[in-house]
Amino acid sequence: MKNILFIFLILLSVACSRQWPGQLTDTDMAPYADIAVTESARGSDRNALVDGDPLTYWTSPAELTNPIILFSFKESVAMDKVVLREFKEGGNRVGYFEVEGYVKNGWMKLGYGNAIEDEAVVLFSGIRLKHIRVKIVTSAGNPMISGIEIFCSEKGRALAEKYVFN
Repeated sequence: MKNILFIFLILLSVACSRQWPGQLTDTDMAPYADIAVTESARGSDRNALVDGDPLTYWTSPAELTNPIILFSFKESVAMDKVVLREFKEGGNRVGYFEVEGYVKNGWMKLGYGNAIEDEAVVLFSGIRLKHIRVKIVTSAGNPMISGIEIFCSEKGRALAEKYVFN
């Protein structure tokens, strides 16, 4: 009986380790999304938003100071936290930003901030979404964003099962 239980636990462990990252709580989901941006500056790659390298960044053209960054997932993903980072060498440019999720009747504000600086963390109630966007509302020059991460805590995951929007 112990051998059967042991084998069952090993199989369960292997099955859990192969889950799509959307089912895990400590995984940044942003790299698994399709990313769309309003417009990129020449030579700027939107994949720098999710590469984990603080020395790379995405930016809009100089005249576009209020871009939108959209993350779209193939299926709804539980989330309750978005982390944004500005490129340090570029200075603190973002003045005000909003994080929104797409629900049945349109875009719903999940959180906002007055500056990103080194790092801004936006916390909200757990929800399952296929689309989430970051709107830079005001910026001193074109924003230079070095990273955006999307996470979900255990508590957020429990709440997200009640609130699913596709």
